[in-house]
Amino acid sequence: TSGVAAALLYTCCFFKSKVNHELTTKTLGPGEGHRWHAVVFGETVFTCAVALVVLAVTVVPSRRYPRALGVRSFPSGLAIGFCVAGAGFACESQTGGILNPAIAVGVATANVLNNNFFFGTHLGDCMAYVTWEMLGGLIASILFVLTHPLEYKRDPLLVQ
Repeated sequence: TSGVAAALLYTCCFFKSKVNHELTTKTLGPGEGHRWHAVVFGETVFTCAVALVVLAVTVVPSRRYPRALGVRSFPSGLAIGFCVAGAGFACESQTGGILNPAIAVGVATANVLNNNFFFGTHLGDCMAYVTWEMLGGLIASILFVLTHPLEYKRDPLLVQ
């Protein structure tokens, strides 16, 4: 819903404005000179990287990891920001650097609104992006479980 709300706000602000007589929207799909397999690889791998960094710096406040960052610490925000920026720059030319299902839905909604509610390939491209980004998140959660086994180890004092 946040992606749709952002698309509606964007469309209301910039549609047929005096400066731009047309609404400029970003299309989902491979960049110029790239194919869909580059989109699949880029969106899945870089979404996995972003999700893994978010999990690693926000979910591990345990005393079992003595150097764990707090959720409100500056280094955790810096790590997430650098990961999002690096991933966005790395795959911008191939995939558009979407990396978030809400953004994919927002971009597709803005495209549908700009084309007089003609869905065309926008819905299919949106579902493809959402699927690959969800796959990246799933891979990140599996990697997190494998790389942070102490988070899932039972505490001997709490065993009944």
